[in-house]
Order: sequence, then structure tokens, then C-alpha cells
Amino acid sequence: MVLGTSLVHAAMFILSVSGNLATRWHLSSKLVWWGATLALVPLVRAIVRGRLSRTGWWGIPVIVLGAAKTGRLIVRTLHSQPRNGLKPVVLLDDDRAKHGTLLASQVNGRDVDVHSINVHAASFLTEASRARLADELLGPDESKVPSPRVVGEDLGEIGSYPPPNAPIDIKTPGQSIPVKSSMWPRGKFAEVEGVPLVGDLSLAPILAKKLKIPYAIVAMPGQPSDTLLSVVERVGGQFSHLLVIPDLFGFATLGVPAKSVGSVLGVEVRQQLLLPWPRLAKRILDVSFTALGGLFVLPFLVIIALLIKLDSKGPIFYMQKRLGRGGKYFKAWKFRTMHGDGEARLKQVLDSDPALREEYEVYHKLRKDPRVTRIGRVLRKYSLDEFPQLWNVINGDMSLVGPRPYIEREIPEMGGNEKLILRATPGMTGMWQVSDRNASSFAWRVQVDVHYVRNWSPWLDIYILAKTVGVVVRGSGV
Repeated sequence: MVLGTSLVHAAMFILSVSGNLATRWHLSSKLVWWGATLALVPLVRAIVRGRLSRTGWWGIPVIVLGAAKTGRLIVRTLHSQPRNGLKPVVLLDDDRAKHGTLLASQVNGRDVDVHSINVHAASFLTEASRARLADELLGPDESKVPSPRVVGEDLGEIGSYPPPNAPIDIKTPGQSIPVKSSMWPRGKFAEVEGVPLVGDLSLAPILAKKLKIPYAIVAMPGQPSDTLLSVVERVGGQFSHLLVIPDLFGFATLGVPAKSVGSVLGVEVRQQLLLPWPRLAKRILDVSFTALGGLFVLPFLVIIALLIKLDSKGPIFYMQKRLGRGGKYFKAWKFRTMHGDGEARLKQVLDSDPALREEYEVYHKLRKDPRVTRIGRVLRKYSLDEFPQLWNVINGDMSLVGPRPYIEREIPEMGGNEKLILRATPGMTGMWQVSDRNASSFAWRVQVDVHYVRNWSPWLDIYILAKTVGVVVRGSGV
């Protein structure tokens, strides 16, 4: 909204100014610098964060409280987006069924399978910090980490860590077996996306203090409000940052401000793509970038057209009906990358190879597609086959950035998200393009498009365009 208003006001100001050529040139140069700054600040920030995210030392360690669906989604998201700077290192959950198991070594001549509680709190650490934790929290001998009181299937009371040489009991159904500190269990403990689930929420203050973890995420949106309040009161005092995930899955996550309505706290969800000024700003960016970029790539387009003609029989361009904004059809243009009898070749391969047929059903594409020509493989690898869609952008059928342009037969597989996705103009590139698109399923790509539509902003478009340049240069396409 602010960017769109600023662009329009700046344009009106320059058009209204009268004076000599030098004055107009001075104002124009300032406008160019202003626009360049708008683009470069988020670009430089993204590049720096991207570089830092590849290092081992950068980032804030995070404890995730809750290991159900939401907690697992949080861990997976933070792993896939290291630029956020949040590094999940441990999970905690009060549900003992989610904890891993320990296999006590030859207790009275046999193995005893028990639930693990707390014993693996040091497993995610480096060697140095693991030794420190073992000394301060678990005992002085790291090689023999003292077992806590553990319980079997009866899920009896859980005690605290015993002294290093104190005997404890392992309660199994029907009996209680004394276990001395010399009998150390072998761990088979639970992990979520490589992050260990080490015990219940009572561990949070201990780990926060001993390991100096400043950040916790409460990922239990399905719990009653009084339960969440109790969790915050129990563990919140040890963390300088405590993020509580609300029960708002599917809503926008960027630029969603908190808003108080009387004594009730809410969040204000703004549908940016339904507002006129943001849409105008997006269109101005599309036309400006396309006009400048089109002049630069024109010589390359001529060379590509000649190579296509020399490589195989058929037209230079390929046209396919796609679904545009509002569900209206349009003709999407691409350079031809397939043989004329491509569909027959595909059918033959899918009929003869069940593995390839399964791959095609999941991803709607094949890594080694028999339909693709030699020059077509190069064009797809570097996403050069999509350059003719600049014409679609000029016509307004497409945007530089947006959701995938879907085809009609894909609608039944979009999981009911087609109405939301089709509110936006499809894009030449998008979040699906700059993510790991070839290793992702069709359902995952749909969810990425849903996220884009609900979180759209001009800054997000600029960020995706910047990342697209890297994708093209690296050849991360099909």
C-alpha cells in the first residue's frame, strides 16, 4: 500500500514540475536512485542473510514446545528457511507417548524396553557443550550419563535426576526392577526432522538456563487458552523471546499486525491482492522490469529461436491454454522444448516403466522426460524456455511473479485451493520456482502458491525476482 502510493505520488510530482532540462534530469536521477534503493535494500539484506545461514555459528537456538503436527511443521519450516536465523535444537512435549525409548542393557539378564524421559537432553550439542551440560546438569561423567527415573507401560510417576551412583527403579508391567548407575541404557530416542525430543515441558527452564537458549516457540495451537496461559507462565520467564503460535493456520503470516478490540487481542488479516493500490504497484513493477529486461534479452531470444529450428522439426514457439486470474483462460507462450510426437513417447515410457509412471503421477513431470529435445533440456535447465512469456506480462495475462499458471485438468488435485490461487495473476516465476521445485510434489507446490497469495507484497516480489536470477544462473530448473 505504502509503496504503491509512493510510486503514484512520485510520478505525479515529476509530471507536474516545470522547468529546464537540467532540473528535470536532476529530479529523474533522484527518482532512479530512490527506486534502486527500494530494490537494493531487501536484496542486500537477503544476500547477507543467505550467506550467514550457511555458516555454523550464525543463528539463534530455539526450543520448540509441542511435538504434534504444529511443532513438526515449525521445525520443518525453520530448517527449510535458514535465513530466518532461528535454529531449532530441541523439542519438548508433555505427551510421553511421543518420547523415544531406552533399552536398558541386560537388566537381570534381559533387555527391558522403557520410555525415555530427559536422558538425551545433551545429544544435540557439540562435544564441548555436551560435556558442560553433563557436568552441570546430568553428572560429572559424560561417558556414563546417569539415567533419570524412567517408567514402563504403566506410566507411573516420573522422578528427577538421581545422584550419579544412586540406584533407581525401572517399573515394568507387574514388577519393579532395581537398576544401578553402572547399568546404562542404550538410546533409541525420538527425533523430528533431526531435532531430538528429549522430554516434557518441565525441562524448558533448565535447558534455557544451562544452555543459554533465549528463544522458545509454543507450538500448541489446538490447546485451550487456559492451558496455553499455564504453559507461558510455567516456562516463559526463562526466555527473552517467547513466540506463541495461534490457531490461525492458512492465514497470512507477513505484515499481520496485532490489534486490540477492547480487552480482546486479535490479528488483522489484510488481503493485499484485493486492494487497488498494491495491484497498481505490482503492475507498474511488471511493465517497468519487463520493458527494461526485454531489451536486454532480445538478442538471446533470436539465438535461441535459431537453435530450436536447427535442432528438431516443428515450430519455434509452443502455446498452451492456462488458467489466469479469475479462472479465465489465456494463451501462455514458451519456446518449444518437446518433439512433435512427445505425447506418444511419454505414453510409451509410462506404460513400460511403473516407477516412471509413479514419478509422473506425484510430480506431474519426469526428470528424464523422453519428450524433450536436446536444446529443450538446456532451455529447461536454465528456465530459458519461459522467456516468451514476457509478452504475456506486457498483455496483462501474466505477472513477473505469481502462482504457477495451472491447466484445467490439475484443478481436481489442488485440494480446494483453486479459488484462492486464481485470485492472483499467474507469474513467470514464483516461490515454486525459487524453492526446491524438482524435489517437491504437486501438492507441496500448491501450498507454496497458497502461501504466496496470502502473503503477497511488493517486497516479496522483488525478493523472488532476485532469487530467480540465481536459479537461472545455477541451472536449477528441470
